[in-house]
Amino acid sequence: MPFLIWITAVFIFITGCKRELSCEGCQHPVADGILNCDSFFIHGDYTASTTPNDSNYAATSVTVFTPGAYTIYSDTVNGYYFYKAGYFENTGAQQVTLKAYGQINSSDTSHFTFHFGNSVCTYDVGPPQDTEPPMYYSFVANGIPYSGISDSAYLTYQVVSGDEIYGMSFRTLLLTPSDSLFSLGVNRVNTPVTTGTYHAALAVADDFSGGINFSVNNEFIYGTSRYLPSFQIFLTDYGLPDRLVKGTFSGPVMDGGNNTIYITKGKFKTYLRH
Repeated sequence: MPFLIWITAVFIFITGCKRELSCEGCQHPVADGILNCDSFFIHGDYTASTTPNDSNYAATSVTVFTPGAYTIYSDTVNGYYFYKAGYFENTGAQQVTLKAYGQINSSDTSHFTFHFGNSVCTYDVGPPQDTEPPMYYSFVANGIPYSGISDSAYLTYQVVSGDEIYGMSFRTLLLTPSDSLFSLGVNRVNTPVTTGTYHAALAVADDFSGGINFSVNNEFIYGTSRYLPSFQIFLTDYGLPDRLVKGTFSGPVMDGGNNTIYITKGKFKTYLRH
């Protein structure tokens, strides 16, 4: 009888091991969501006859509906492409960086299509532009383009209900139209500002909160609202060693009549004050 019990125990142990090993081939659930096309930002120099390095990448945000394994990629154009695979642990907005691979065959403008499941975005990568101002921003609101030269960014700090609020913001006079003022700011809670995706805040002490404000002749025109939290500021570059502040922004905002207006193609570049 003891021998039989020992054989039975060994059989159960082996069966348990086989069951565990059989899961090695199990597939992770597949993530579901959409690419946020207006948040795309391409970083790096794409000169012909060069190989992409760590400074060549596409950054964007993804709205995740179902967590799981994901693959985001572009088609191959002029010899190179962008790719990233991973696993989304949570729903909501997620920041993703796609590294460039291949060999850059031409400096001509490349028309890329990016894929994530059934979601598709297009983006053009062109030759370096010498006309880009050192500090600028631009966006389209209600079909009207705006652009301007930004001031340098400054840091803020305050304590709210025991929480330390670290902020970064800048403001500037727009070039078009005249007598206009644009400002942008982001906040972190109990930690200094970092790169990442910031949303319209529901409260002052919300982590990763941010927003914009646009006025003409001291009259409010557009601004973020806590009732429209899907507005996003995607801070792609921030801090040392060159003190560069760069990113994109897009999403719904309120106008002076409390109507919802969508901002697209928002981007900015400035530098932290010394």
